[in-house]
Amino acid sequence: MTLEQKIGQMFMPLFGGTAAGDPADPNSPAGFVAAYELGGVIYLGPNITSADQTRAFSDGLQAASPQGVGLLIAVDQEGGRVARVSDQVTPMPSARALGAEGADAVEAASALSAVELSAQGINFVLAPVADLTDANSGVIGNRSYSSDPAVASALVGAAVRGLQENGVGAVVKHWPGHGDTSVDSHQSLPTIDVTEEVWRTRERVPFAAAVDEGVSAVMVGHLAFPSLDPSGDPATVSSVLIEQFLRDDLGFGGLVVTDALDMGAVRGEDRAELAVRSVEAGVDILLAPPDLLAARAGLIDAVNTGRLSEDRIDQSVIRILRLKAELGLLEP
Repeated sequence: MTLEQKIGQMFMPLFGGTAAGDPADPNSPAGFVAAYELGGVIYLGPNITSADQTRAFSDGLQAASPQGVGLLIAVDQEGGRVARVSDQVTPMPSARALGAEGADAVEAASALSAVELSAQGINFVLAPVADLTDANSGVIGNRSYSSDPAVASALVGAAVRGLQENGVGAVVKHWPGHGDTSVDSHQSLPTIDVTEEVWRTRERVPFAAAVDEGVSAVMVGHLAFPSLDPSGDPATVSSVLIEQFLRDDLGFGGLVVTDALDMGAVRGEDRAELAVRSVEAGVDILLAPPDLLAARAGLIDAVNTGRLSEDRIDQSVIRILRLKAELGLLEP
């Protein structure tokens, strides 16, 4: 793979519209996939109108992907108020409501969700939520299974098993733990004000359970955690929070995915610089960059000038291709 091909694998953009379009049209989603050899895409609600339309969109994008390397096609499908797909899928309650029925119910629901989403060409689900919150407080609320780390760990592990044993990659979120903060990272940068000692006995625990289950990916939140990284940088660009605490301390070897890069918590950052700093910190996949071409050019320039090594890019691409092989997205 060329440098440009490898860097393309690290992007998971959001496209407008509900159809892939013509791969020969550089302004269509399929045209972008073909031209820049992208690694994946994410669907939001406006991209989805029906099961048949979503399947056709997915198939069109996959057909445009060159080099025999299929796309990771992602969606937020937690259940409750965060569910992008509604046609020909079983409605799921919130994590808090489903979790009250126990781990078996969570695993069964996740398995069913994986089967139904796969039928629409979706293979990468941005769930489960591993944050610990009171269901009535904070921005996460009932998207969290529990405020009890032991309960949440069992349910997060069950969700990961249900998804991944049925052919869909799970993305546990939002590392290193969103907590009960009332600040929404869609608008501005939350600061999680707990000590490292408390974090190790609470927020870290459900993520450790997901890693023990072999979760495919961890989403890092746009969250500042000064007790772990005194710089105050969001986890998205913090090598302390990614390389030290997630990779080394927790032993995670899978994919690290950013939260959407168009969110308010990081909107003030230069778009190319944000991409480069994220990769420097240990990120593998850049989700929903607001300017894909600027971010791509920034990474290419960072390698050409020696700021990033090509070996660092290779580390991410190997992780991406390994997961794609597991999901059947690589041609022999």
